[in-house]
Amino acid sequence: MSRTPIPSYAGDISPDGSRFYGLDVSSSLKQLRVFDLTANGFPDLTPVAVPDMAGDGTDHVVLDTRGQAATVIDDAKFIVVDLR
Repeated sequence: MSRTPIPSYAGDISPDGSRFYGLDVSSSLKQLRVFDLTANGFPDLTPVAVPDMAGDGTDHVVLDTRGQAATVIDDAKFIVVDLR
């Protein structure tokens, strides 16, 4: 299991159950951290940037039904992030 925590409560599992996307708001670069749930230890994969996000701790992440996009919701807006 990855030892680096996700500093928010926002995240979602891909529809096929192979990836976990957790919102990292710990720095000025807001990003979705990606974990491979099919590999031993759930290794980190390449993170996906979330542009123009406040990251104030009231955020939510929802994946579309095909797992191709994530909608990140903060208190001011919806941000759609392409995951392909």
